[in-house]
Amino acid sequence: MHRLYLGVLDLGIDRLTCRFAHQTYPPDLKELLCLVRTEQPAEVPPGTRSQYKIGESYLVSAVLEAATGENMVDYMSDRLWSNIGMEFNARWWTESETGGMGISGSGMNAALRDYARFGQFFMEQGKLGDRALLPTGWTKLATTPFATGAKTFPYGFMWWIPELDDPILSGSFQAEGNYGQYIHVNPTEELVVVLACAGAKPSEKDRLEINDDAFFAAIARALRSS
Repeated sequence: MHRLYLGVLDLGIDRLTCRFAHQTYPPDLKELLCLVRTEQPAEVPPGTRSQYKIGESYLVSAVLEAATGENMVDYMSDRLWSNIGMEFNARWWTESETGGMGISGSGMNAALRDYARFGQFFMEQGKLGDRALLPTGWTKLATTPFATGAKTFPYGFMWWIPELDDPILSGSFQAEGNYGQYIHVNPTEELVVVLACAGAKPSEKDRLEINDDAFFAAIARALRSS
């Protein structure tokens, strides 16, 4: 049985206050996030605009840990990672070695093949054979673009939806990391592609060397015709 383990991330209170609030708060990430989110007024009413911010993705672990009473890494390790056939142990950043909150927005380190297994698990709707590890319909909901009125934001629950208008990508979704890290899942083509690379810029929109969505579409077409 393989597990997820905590990996200590020393963020430093000076860097945290500078990045999140420009004020002095206690050196506890969970407490800092709660203070920032309660003290900073909302830019627009909830549900009226979609905008990705990495700081807000950290709230996922704060909410999960408050609801379950468990560290995010232990929760995922016990319920998913150790149950879906992973080949190796993995690590995930936390704010401290003991009692620190998991960093839900980034910092997971795993073997390439295990990332692919996670994508396969999602492509098969959260099932391991006949055993369902996720609620019915959850994977569909999690990979559906968020709509606000007439506008659609290409993001579900921590999964992005390819923006390239290519029919071969219909129904696809992907986990995206800085500098071109991907778990791309195309259920229609029964395809999972994992990339571990170092692009020139953090975001695809800033990189000139390749359109990542076009790359995934080309892989799907090449495999379809082979």
